[in-house]
Amino acid sequence: MPLPDGSPTTLIYDIETTYLLARTWRPGKQVIRHNQLVPGWDKYNIICIAYSFMHEKKVHVLHWDPVTHDATEMMREFAEVLKKADIAIGKNSESFDVKHLNTLTMMNGITRLDWPSRDDLEKQIRRFFYLPSYSLDYLDLLFGGDGKVKMEFQHWIDIQERTKNEMKSFKHMLYYCKKD
Repeated sequence: MPLPDGSPTTLIYDIETTYLLARTWRPGKQVIRHNQLVPGWDKYNIICIAYSFMHEKKVHVLHWDPVTHDATEMMREFAEVLKKADIAIGKNSESFDVKHLNTLTMMNGITRLDWPSRDDLEKQIRRFFYLPSYSLDYLDLLFGGDGKVKMEFQHWIDIQERTKNEMKSFKHMLYYCKKD
């Protein structure tokens, strides 16, 4: 639904997902087949979704249930957010975010997401600019920001494997996603 001035309602969003766990013979470059994935760790889940409408300053963060790791309610809420947008924009969203969101809805029997028009910031930047880096960290610094918030792989481990630092890492991930 367009804004009062006639401009489109533009949604900016980002997601953070879980990792997969596989059995392998050694580290390094190799093909890992689906039957090498550890049961229970063989499907992606979405931990959080950050979004903002361009006409608002507030960034919202939806997240899975921190106790059960169930993302169903978060996905239902995001489906309602999408209905308010004329266009949805993410960075590298066509190759990553959209596919993960669509897969999660399919795998969990959630009503298909009704996507508005979409655009991918990654594709547009690469199309129109020749930069030494296209990373979000570099782009943020280039345009006067402080750079990307750092997230270590240990944070994902804490969250997924429920270490003693799980809630601290979960809160950091929500902040990380919000700043992305």
